[in-house]
Order: sequence, then C-alpha cells, then structure tokens
Amino acid sequence: MPKFAWFLSNAALLGIVAALDHLSGTDLQFSVFYFVPIALTAWHLGPRAALFAAVACSAIWWGVDIASGRSYRSELVEVANYTLRLISFVAIAVVVSRLRHARDAQRQLNVRLETTVGELQSSMSEIEKLRSEMQRVCAWTNRIQSEGKWVSMDQFLTDKLHFKITHGISEEGVEKFRGTVKHADDSPIGG
Repeated sequence: MPKFAWFLSNAALLGIVAALDHLSGTDLQFSVFYFVPIALTAWHLGPRAALFAAVACSAIWWGVDIASGRSYRSELVEVANYTLRLISFVAIAVVVSRLRHARDAQRQLNVRLETTVGELQSSMSEIEKLRSEMQRVCAWTNRIQSEGKWVSMDQFLTDKLHFKITHGISEEGVEKFRGTVKHADDSPIGG
C-alpha cells in the first residue's frame, strides 16, 4: 500500500480510537489502544512519522480526556499523567521503528548471505571438477592446458580458482640467481 494510503488509514484508525475513548468515558483507561496507530505508523511510514503520530496521539488523548470531563487532584498530577502518556507513546514509536529497521537489515543480510553461499557453492563445484580431472602441465614451460589453451599457472589459478596472485622469489630462486650471476662474472670480457 502507498505511504499516503497508510497515513490516511492510520489517521482514520486514530479517529476511531479517539471516538471510542470519548464514548467510554472516564471509567475505562483507553490509552493502550492508541499504541496501535502509532505502531502501524512506525512500521509502515518510519520513525519521523511515528514520532509525529506519538505526539498527535498524546494531544488527541489529552483533548478527549478534557472533553470527557476527567478531573485530577492537581495540575501537577495532570501534567505528569500527560507526560507519562507521551513518553509511552514515543517509546512505542521508537521500539517499533527499530524493529522494522532490524528486520529490513536482517533481510538484506540474508540476501547477501544467499548470494555468497551461491558463489561459494559454484566455486566448490569448480574446485571439485578440477580435482577430479587430470591436469596437463607442460614439462618445459610449466604452462597448464585449460579449455584447449596453454596458459600460465598464474592465469589458471586466477581464472579457475579466483586466486589473487603476487610474485616473490624463493630461497632456491635466490641461490640460482646468485649462481648465474657468479658464473656470468667469471666469464672473460670480450670472449
């Protein structure tokens, strides 16, 4: 339902609650029913609208209370009563808004999790396929045959297993390099 339709339906519900509150008189405490339009507003329209609804419900409840002829021992008790109602209405607005936000965040996390699990399953099936097949590696160039082409080991690991490759030099490579440099230094110049 569009947001404007939610706003109108919640306003109508608030009007019904206010009318029932007025008809019930001062004997029945009807304030708990004001939680319903506040909660629906928080769930469907967000926290700002819910806070507005909480303040509106408090003001409407106060107006109905005055119209019903309720009297209090002192103005301090009356103000405390209205303040407590407002606090409870705001609390409902905040709690329901946060619940909606948490639910939406959970749904987004579930979608991301499903995507990640799908990618993981795809990668695992590719790895299992590669493990079950014999891989041909060139004895001279150390290139591997992949889908009919000879590719470098780096390219194979990157394309098939999605590895991130960087290069370094091993101790064995360093020794070979030193041996090559030493032999190059021993060769006579010019001949």
